[in-house]
Amino acid sequence: MSNEVGLLIRAARKRKKLSQRELARKTGIDFTYVSKIEQGKLAYAPKAAVLAKLAVCLDLDLHELKRLYGQPTTEWTPSTIVLLDYAG
Repeated sequence: MSNEVGLLIRAARKRKKLSQRELARKTGIDFTYVSKIEQGKLAYAPKAAVLAKLAVCLDLDLHELKRLYGQPTTEWTPSTIVLLDYAG
């Protein structure tokens, strides 16, 4: 999988002065998963809810993250996707 998203997330995390562990804690995403995303070591794209949590925490454009992963984009807001993830 391309590391373009990982580099974007890492840069945004560093701008916010967050460690990977802090980002993991703030988003509820496992630390090792955050690390794999940043390193481009995932065999598949993260779920939309994971991307939404990262987008909200790091002030990134969710649609751009999804586009870079080759996922279809919708007009849903990050909070809608997070709610759907918890409901489903």
